Amino acid sequence: MARGGTGPASFRLGPRRAGEGECSVVELAGHSVDRVGSSFLRFIYACLGELLAGPGADPTAVARELCRRDPGLAEHWVRLIDQLEDQGNKDEIDKALAEALGCASPPGPALLTALALRALDHGDNTRAQAALDDAIGSDPMTARDDDARLDAAAISLVLAQERGDLAGAARAKDLLGAAAASTGAYWRGEAMRAHAAGDGVRAALASKVVEALVPVTRTSCGCVSPVPSWRQHFDLSRRRAIRWIKVNWSRPCNMRGRRSTSGRTWPFAMRSWLRP
Repeated sequence: MARGGTGPASFRLGPRRAGEGECSVVELAGHSVDRVGSSFLRFIYACLGELLAGPGADPTAVARELCRRDPGLAEHWVRLIDQLEDQGNKDEIDKALAEALGCASPPGPALLTALALRALDHGDNTRAQAALDDAIGSDPMTARDDDARLDAAAISLVLAQERGDLAGAARAKDLLGAAAASTGAYWRGEAMRAHAAGDGVRAALASKVVEALVPVTRTSCGCVSPVPSWRQHFDLSRRRAIRWIKVNWSRPCNMRGRRSTSGRTWPFAMRSWLRP
């Protein structure tokens, strides 16, 4: 399977978990261990599917095929949802999530956070909070899951502040810890992406997360100034965001991950014009 790094990939059989009949397959990448197959046979089957598709295949079609060949791996479903999200195909995301929750074992923080985001899109805060709690309490299977737990904590912080839950807000801040700033930088990029795509609900949520995680910034003269509110973020120039994305979107980097093995990430790629 195609991986993000430039060096040789190292794969191993992972530990057998309770309820699993076979050992999973993991990839050793730097300091992380990513689950890439629900079993050895499923992993080989998925690899063959991606090889047969070829380098010029439609990414969405490849993601669907991987989900069909190894439905128990949550990462395949997350990849499919990412593709559908980029297309703005919300109905298909709902269908994919419903199918994924019945197949993926374990679902993992990234998939559960995607479920929470869709619940928020539908205005169902209760269901969203339940999914966020599950995401925070789930064991990460990949580096993406590590980031997703931080995202879940950041969104939980916003929801807790809105309902006046001081204890819940404190728990979310404790989980974020020193990662609050980098998580805020990522969500600032998400606000711009959603704004350029015309997704007002997601742009508003992303800007609220930024406002909660990065309450103040410093100007070039060293003066402290408040971060613009989510409404001000939403009113930023659409043309500026679209122009940047047209220039940079096709570059070979993982625009959604903060721990891409390619060494370039969404917030760092955008910081040249997102810096306060």
